[in-house]
Amino acid sequence: METSEILAVIAIVISLFLFIRVISLQSQMNNIKADLEWMRNRAGSQSVPVPAATSPTPSGGQETADSALDERLLFLLQSGQKIKAIKEIREVRSLGLKEAKEYVEALERNV
Repeated sequence: METSEILAVIAIVISLFLFIRVISLQSQMNNIKADLEWMRNRAGSQSVPVPAATSPTPSGGQETADSALDERLLFLLQSGQKIKAIKEIREVRSLGLKEAKEYVEALERNV
């Protein structure tokens, strides 16, 4: 292999790496924009309707007390990010996938 061919292969590999990195940064920027928009909407509104859904928690089905989390989930649902909402409730409440999906769908129905 000649030197020019080696340099071309290295340039292609670096280009691929940079392309993947740009896509990753774009995704992170979109998440930050969504979070910022949620914060703006939250600060701008005095009252947000909170559904009367119950949350299946590991401690045994207590009613939802964290309206800020529900507010965040509602924002994600309105933004068309249902999967992200399910992921977030799973992380915060340590729920299984089925329970988190049911919770988010109940939230969606009660809006």
